[in-house]
Amino acid sequence: SEGALAVARRNGERNGVDVTFLQCDALGDISSLGTFDVVVSNPPYIPLSAKAAMRSGAGIVRLVVPDSIYPVCASSLPEAVYTPIKSSGAQLDVSAYESAEPYFSKVGAVAFGPGVGTGEEVSDLLISLVRNVNVPLIIDADGINVLSGHIDILKEKSSDILLTPHEGEMARLIGKDTGFVRNNR
Repeated sequence: SEGALAVARRNGERNGVDVTFLQCDALGDISSLGTFDVVVSNPPYIPLSAKAAMRSGAGIVRLVVPDSIYPVCASSLPEAVYTPIKSSGAQLDVSAYESAEPYFSKVGAVAFGPGVGTGEEVSDLLISLVRNVNVPLIIDADGINVLSGHIDILKEKSSDILLTPHEGEMARLIGKDTGFVRNNR
């Protein structure tokens, strides 16, 4: 009988869609492509972050989100795996790290920042992640803005860290204006 990949490819071609598959181990499943955790708390950024991780080839994307917004997230992006964290409103705090920490050691990377806010509780969460996550940590958006006030914490990092700043975030990180960043790329 015809395999599932062949059927999917044929259906895609029939509808004018180029279908490409990432290959899993013969005896594996999608987790063999890697698992990626995204710590995010603002609904507009959740699908954007998750879809970026999925499109980059992660087999499983787990979203660590405040429990107050979990129902909205899960209904709009059902293909992701969720870890709803108890929170006060839509803001994550250091208890999010404590709740999600068992998952962080089972993934290939953790992303932090999109829509998490910049309050003191977010600073505490970022500091915990930098000190304790033992897989690559990607810090983006609000995470970079928080980091700019605690840059010395990078000396205590427990894994590789990737920063993804735009000009404004880079300016805050180095204490210069955006013109300086633009002229000194």
